[in-house]
Formats: sequence, C-alpha cells, structure tokens
Amino acid sequence: MVLNVLTVLMRYLYVTHKLKIKIVKKKKNRKVIREIVGLSATILLGCIADQIFWKTDQVILGKLFSTAVVAVYSVGAQIYMMYMQFGTQIAGVFYPKVSILYQEENGNQKVSDLFVRVGRVTFMIIMLILSGFIVFGKEFLLIWVGKGYTEAYYVAIVVMIPFSVDLAQNLALAILQVKKQYGFRAKIYLLSALINVITTVILASYFGIIGAAISTGLSMFITSGLIMNWYYLKKASLDIVKFWKESFKVIAASMVIMILALLIKKYISWNSARLLQLGMQILLFASIYVCVMYKFIMTSEERKQILAFVKRKL
Repeated sequence: MVLNVLTVLMRYLYVTHKLKIKIVKKKKNRKVIREIVGLSATILLGCIADQIFWKTDQVILGKLFSTAVVAVYSVGAQIYMMYMQFGTQIAGVFYPKVSILYQEENGNQKVSDLFVRVGRVTFMIIMLILSGFIVFGKEFLLIWVGKGYTEAYYVAIVVMIPFSVDLAQNLALAILQVKKQYGFRAKIYLLSALINVITTVILASYFGIIGAAISTGLSMFITSGLIMNWYYLKKASLDIVKFWKESFKVIAASMVIMILALLIKKYISWNSARLLQLGMQILLFASIYVCVMYKFIMTSEERKQILAFVKRKL
C-alpha cells in the first residue's frame, strides 16, 4: 500500500512539474463517481472470489493430509496456472478495442463478432497446449519433478479441460465491464468459490487430491460452462451459438490430432525419458497441429493475418 501511494505521488509530481500539465479541478459528478465505485467493488469481489477459488484447495488438503500430498497437488496447480496465462494474455490485447467498438453504430453486433473471432484464435492456442500436455504430460513431469508426481498430471488435466471454456471466453469479462454487467459474474464466481470449498472437503476426503481437482473442475464447468454461457446469450446479447459452432471445428480437429498421437505412442516405442527426445516429439506434434489448423481450420482472413504478422516479425 505504501509503495502504491508513493508511486501515485511520484506520478503526480512528474505530471505537474516535469510535464507542466495543469490539473483543473471541476465540480464532482456524483453519477460518474458512483459508477466508478460500483465497478471497482464488483472487480474487487471478483478478485476475492478468484483467491478463494484457487487457493483454498491446497489449504484444505494441508488440513486433511500431509504436506507431501499438498506438494503433489501444487505441481498440478502450477501447470494449470501457467495454462491460465495464455488465455488471459490473448484476450487482454483486445480489451481497449471492445470499448471503442461498443460506442460505434451496431456496436453490440461488432463486439459479439469480435468475441467469436478472438474465441476461435484462443481455442487454437490453448487446445495445442492442452492436447500436447495430455499426450506428453507424464513424461514432462517425470523430467521436471521426478517420480512420485503422477497424480499431478491428472490434477492438471481435470482442471484444464473445463478451464478451457473460461479462457476462450475471457474477452467476455471486458464486454461485461463495458456493458456494466460485470456484477453478475462476480457474484456467481463468489458463490462458486464458496461451494467449491464445501465440495472439496467432501470429495477430497473420499478421493484425495483427485477429488479436490474434480471439485474445482466441476465448479468451473457449472459456472463458466453453463451459467455464464446462458448469461452471455440471454443478458449480454453475445452470439454464443455462433461461438460454439465456430469453436467446435477447432476442438474437434485438436482432439483428432491428440487421439492419433496417443495411438502412435501406444503402438510405437518412443523414448521420452530424456529432455532432447521429448522436445523433438513435442516440436513434431506442434508442427503437425499448426499445419492442420492452417490448412483445414483457419479462414482465409485468419491466414492473411498470420502471414502479415510473420512478415512484420521478419
């Protein structure tokens, strides 16, 4: 808090003395203040819900079992928390654009179309990570943390699968904020977090760390997969039907590639015990995945955007 206050003070001094910008005080607009406070409160509520949702599993497991069990679960948690970064970073790039489009003519339709396009691209990226982890995750964990962490593989998968929906639809959070509808999401996630605490205690008592992961995954499926999709369709006026119609092609293609890779692993002896061999297999898998997506799944517009992006980087 002290550092934040000092940072604000330094910015104020820099703006007023170095940049010579004069801050003009005007009469307070109580309506704007109420809207700012209201939005801040809902975002704070959402942050509290996220902390409860993501942190309590390990606390509960620590109370029910030994620290060794918590260590195994923590490895799985690290995997799905890293997985989170990919989805949130992609959507974050488009946050400013949502506000601009929403103010234009037919803004709601333009925002909905952007939501569908970004969701498709996000699914292409996160499904590569998810399917790749399902195929190579056990070998990766063996090299990374050693033996005895097999359950961490299943913990990560159980959470990552339903979490994929939330990540692919992450742009909807910005849309709800622009439309002043974010409060519903915050309340639902807080309720989900509290329910997750109860179900984690119950399921972990019977099934251990896998039970805790099932509780988290099930809570996410109910909130992100069912309740929030209903809300996006009925209240936020987003074209969820089109979103899933377009995204299904990506999901189906990635599942086919994943199943074929698992069959190859089963019937062909691959030496994945060393980092070099595993890295080459992952690179081959990713190359095939990208080629299939580019050739059969991407639209002509998406191909043009990728080629333009590659040219800019080169």
